[in-house]
Amino acid sequence: SSGITEINPDGECVVGCALNRNNHTHTAYEYHTSQLLATSDSFTYTCDTYTATDTGATEYTVTCAGTALELDECNNIAFAEPTVNKHVTALEVIVSNPTYPSTTPSSVVVRIYNWKNQLMKSTAVNSANTVVFADLDSASYYRIQVVFTWSAGYSYTTEMYTHRTAIDPTI
Repeated sequence: SSGITEINPDGECVVGCALNRNNHTHTAYEYHTSQLLATSDSFTYTCDTYTATDTGATEYTVTCAGTALELDECNNIAFAEPTVNKHVTALEVIVSNPTYPSTTPSSVVVRIYNWKNQLMKSTAVNSANTVVFADLDSASYYRIQVVFTWSAGYSYTTEMYTHRTAIDPTI
């Protein structure tokens, strides 16, 4: 540091444009000899943990071009808990794509764990966004987890959801 004071890139210090970012985003920028940022400078915005852009990226870059830029690009992932249909020796897991990012994930993988939290199997969903885990014990507890990945680079792992297989009526 050569005596340059740290400046706030969101406001009066910026020459030619105002940058507004939301609280899911932080900024990387370079100092300039004038201690001001010029209109040709670019800003890289990095999404905070557990947030992404609507394309599933974790950062994006813009150039300050003399206009006010509303850069609310990073937001929380929004998704519904998977639907689980319970059978005697199987669990059918139906996953809905997240509502944010609206870009369809490039990969959706469902994991199943036993009651000791040991990973038993990890399977990509089929074209109907469904996975069937068969050969399970009846009346037993299992935990389900979903991993969404976007081609732009972001990956999100859900919490674990506990489900129990059905009771065998023949016993």
